[in-house]
Order: sequence, then structure tokens, then C-alpha cells
Amino acid sequence: KQLQPVPDESPSPNTSQSALRITSHHTRNKHPYKQVSQYTRLTINLTEPTQVHDVVRLTPWISQNFDLLAVSPSDDKLFIQCCNILECDIICLSFTDFMWKIKRQTLKVAISRGVYFEITYTPILNDVQKRKTWIMNVREFLKLTRGRNVIMTSGAKSAIDMRSSWDVVNIGMLLGMS
Repeated sequence: KQLQPVPDESPSPNTSQSALRITSHHTRNKHPYKQVSQYTRLTINLTEPTQVHDVVRLTPWISQNFDLLAVSPSDDKLFIQCCNILECDIICLSFTDFMWKIKRQTLKVAISRGVYFEITYTPILNDVQKRKTWIMNVREFLKLTRGRNVIMTSGAKSAIDMRSSWDVVNIGMLLGMS
């Protein structure tokens, strides 16, 4: 921004100061983030096998009303169904609990269909035991996926749980991501 003196329109005998006008040399279209898009997302927690079939049935309605469909399976059988038959964009996994037996072939099917896997780091911020389990499970999962189609998100419920981008990069480096 540049300050330029502007002569006073009506000179007053009591004031000899001139008004200042602030001009900006910044144009709106040259902003580096002009291509940022915001998407709508629906996350469905799956606890029963019948819910997978309900989601399959409702897929046309979901795709009309939301840009992204994320599912969070609660057990390994639902996870396999999500990888093999469910038309979703993101599969959210909790790595703080005991890890299921995941086969590389199941992950390959999902990756070939363009499904991404979401890793959230918020659960590890306060609990040391969860942190140990999370690191061990995520490292194993990254070996199985070879780091493909993995998204790291905060999963924050409040602003205090958010971390800077460099903190997230450091967590990724700790896990062996590049």
C-alpha cells in the first residue's frame, strides 16, 4: 500500500495538513489461491452390513447433494465391503484401537477404484497410549498401501486441535511418508 498526500478541497486557515488517500496496487485476480474450491462432504459411520446396502441404494441421491462421500467402517468385514463394492470417495479409519487384519489385495482393489484412505491425527494429541498404538498401526497401514491414496487430516472438533501445516508434515515424516 502506498500513502499519497491529497490536497484539501476546502483550505481552512486553522489547518495546514493535507488529507491522505490510501491506494492499493493489488488486483483481485492475481491472488495465488484463486482456484481454491470448497466441497461438501457426507461422512457415514457404518456399524452394520445392512447399512452398506442402504448407502449403495442411496448413492444417486448422495452424489447429487454432496461432492464427497466418506464412510467410517466399524469392523473388518464392513471395511472389506467398503473397499470392494461401495462407491465412496474416502474411507476413514481409526488407528487408535486394535488394528484389523487388512490384506494388501483388498487395499489394491480400493486404490484401483480411486478410493482414498483418511488418517486423522487428533486422537493422538493427548493420550500417550493411543499415540503409541496409532503410530504402530499407521506405519503398518502405510507399508500396505505404499503411501498411495492416503490423506492426513486433523479430524478436529475444535480450533485448539488444529495444527500448522509444518506440524502435519513432521507427523508424516515420523511415519515414513515423503
